[in-house]
Amino acid sequence: MKIVADVPECIANQLDELTALCNRYPQKVPLGEVAKLLGIDRASLEAMVMAQRCPFGMGWLRETATNRTFFISTVKLYTWYTEFVIKAMREDPKLIQ
Repeated sequence: MKIVADVPECIANQLDELTALCNRYPQKVPLGEVAKLLGIDRASLEAMVMAQRCPFGMGWLRETATNRTFFISTVKLYTWYTEFVIKAMREDPKLIQ
Protein backbone atom coordinates (compact mmCIF):
# COMPACT_ATOMS: atom_id res chain seq x y z
CA MET A 1 0.00 0.00 0.00
CA LYS A 2 1.37 3.41 -0.90
CA ILE A 3 -0.11 6.69 0.28
CA VAL A 4 -0.32 9.15 -2.60
CA ALA A 5 -1.16 12.20 -0.47
CA ASP A 6 1.64 14.37 0.94
CA VAL A 7 2.74 12.92 4.25
CA PRO A 8 5.37 14.66 6.39
CA GLU A 9 8.65 12.77 6.45
CA CYS A 10 8.56 12.37 10.23
CA ILE A 11 5.20 10.59 10.01
CA ALA A 12 6.32 8.44 7.09
CA ASN A 13 9.36 7.41 9.16
CA GLN A 14 7.17 6.45 12.12
CA LEU A 15 4.92 4.39 9.85
CA ASP A 16 8.02 2.62 8.52
CA GLU A 17 9.07 1.88 12.11
CA LEU A 18 5.59 0.51 12.82
CA THR A 19 5.72 -1.71 9.74
CA ALA A 20 9.13 -3.08 10.76
CA LEU A 21 7.85 -3.73 14.28
CA CYS A 22 4.81 -5.60 12.96
CA ASN A 23 6.99 -7.71 10.68
CA ARG A 24 9.29 -8.58 13.61
CA TYR A 25 6.38 -9.42 15.92
CA PRO A 26 3.45 -10.66 13.78
CA GLN A 27 1.23 -11.85 16.67
CA LYS A 28 2.03 -9.77 19.73
CA VAL A 29 4.40 -6.87 20.31
CA PRO A 30 6.47 -6.58 23.50
CA LEU A 31 5.34 -3.72 25.69
CA GLY A 32 8.82 -2.16 25.75
CA GLU A 33 8.94 -2.03 21.95
CA VAL A 34 5.56 -0.26 21.81
CA ALA A 35 6.71 2.24 24.45
CA LYS A 36 9.76 3.06 22.29
CA LEU A 37 7.57 3.51 19.21
CA LEU A 38 5.26 5.88 21.08
CA GLY A 39 8.15 7.76 22.68
CA ILE A 40 7.05 7.10 26.27
CA ASP A 41 8.62 5.10 29.07
CA ARG A 42 7.58 1.54 29.74
CA ALA A 43 6.12 2.30 33.19
CA SER A 44 3.79 4.93 31.71
CA LEU A 45 2.54 2.50 29.08
CA GLU A 46 2.05 -0.20 31.73
CA ALA A 47 -0.04 2.25 33.77
CA MET A 48 -2.14 3.17 30.72
CA VAL A 49 -2.78 -0.49 29.90
CA MET A 50 -3.69 -1.38 33.48
CA ALA A 51 -6.04 1.63 33.66
CA GLN A 52 -7.68 0.38 30.45
CA ARG A 53 -6.75 3.61 28.64
CA CYS A 54 -4.95 1.78 25.85
CA PRO A 55 -7.24 0.42 23.10
CA PHE A 56 -4.59 -1.92 21.71
CA GLY A 57 -3.32 -3.54 24.93
CA MET A 58 -4.48 -5.74 27.78
CA GLY A 59 -2.93 -6.25 31.18
CA TRP A 60 -3.77 -8.36 34.18
CA LEU A 61 -2.48 -9.64 37.50
CA ARG A 62 -3.40 -13.13 38.65
CA GLU A 63 -4.22 -13.55 42.33
CA THR A 64 -1.24 -15.82 42.95
CA ALA A 65 1.23 -13.85 40.83
CA THR A 66 3.53 -11.00 41.79
CA ASN A 67 4.12 -9.71 38.25
CA ARG A 68 1.60 -8.25 35.84
CA THR A 69 1.17 -9.74 32.38
CA PHE A 70 0.68 -7.59 29.27
CA PHE A 71 -0.55 -8.48 25.80
CA ILE A 72 -0.41 -6.10 22.86
CA SER A 73 -1.97 -7.46 19.70
CA THR A 74 -0.03 -6.59 16.56
CA VAL A 75 -3.24 -6.19 14.56
CA LYS A 76 -4.87 -3.92 17.15
CA LEU A 77 -1.74 -1.80 17.50
CA TYR A 78 -1.39 -1.42 13.74
CA THR A 79 -5.04 -0.51 13.12
CA TRP A 80 -5.09 1.95 16.04
CA TYR A 81 -1.87 3.63 14.90
CA THR A 82 -2.91 3.83 11.24
CA GLU A 83 -6.53 4.82 11.74
CA PHE A 84 -6.07 7.94 9.58
CA VAL A 85 -5.08 5.74 6.62
CA ILE A 86 -8.20 3.63 6.98
CA LYS A 87 -10.40 6.74 7.19
CA ALA A 88 -8.68 8.25 4.15
CA MET A 89 -9.28 5.07 2.15
CA ARG A 90 -12.98 5.16 2.95
CA GLU A 91 -13.28 8.83 2.02
CA ASP A 92 -11.11 8.82 -1.11
CA PRO A 93 -9.78 5.46 -2.36
CA LYS A 94 -7.58 7.29 -4.91
CA LEU A 95 -5.31 8.42 -2.04
CA ILE A 96 -4.10 4.86 -1.56
CA GLN A 97 -2.48 2.80 -4.29
